[in-house]
Amino acid sequence: MNLDCDFVAYVCYNVDDRHTEKTRLFNPFLMSIKLTFPVKPESQNSFHFRRGGRSIIKTKNRKWRSDIQNFLYEQKLKRKYKPFTDEKLFASYTFNFADNTRRDTFNFEKPFTDSVGGILFNNDCQIVDGLVKRRINKHEEPSIEFEIHEYKNNITILGTPEQLAEVSKYANKLKAIIV
Repeated sequence: MNLDCDFVAYVCYNVDDRHTEKTRLFNPFLMSIKLTFPVKPESQNSFHFRRGGRSIIKTKNRKWRSDIQNFLYEQKLKRKYKPFTDEKLFASYTFNFADNTRRDTFNFEKPFTDSVGGILFNNDCQIVDGLVKRRINKHEEPSIEFEIHEYKNNITILGTPEQLAEVSKYANKLKAIIV
């Protein structure tokens, strides 16, 4: 990762009574991977069916899963990165759609995480924190943006904008990315 700062801060604006913001500081020298998968997101609601007490992945979704895994293997060979083994991880998902049909955003996380598990990381239980977003852009093809960071030595700060401004004075070369 090539950054001119010591930490990267993700500022997530929450709309609640206290008007708090949540900031995550990431050490850029830890491993981080960001990929955009050129596939339409699939919901876990339509991913499996049950037969005889077993959960079976539908045929079209087996192809979807293999498309994701093939894309991931190609990227892995090009970029020569190794999978996360025992680290705790932070994952950020952005599901891009071409229409504004109502969808439960969190139903798209599970099938995707299961598809990349074993390639980018050993087990999805390594993901201890995350961010899931849905975007609608009628001018682009559907896709999935996935970003994963090691969670070692990360700092999470909760507070009002004024408190976070005070904290940022003391962070050496803080770079904020608004999400």
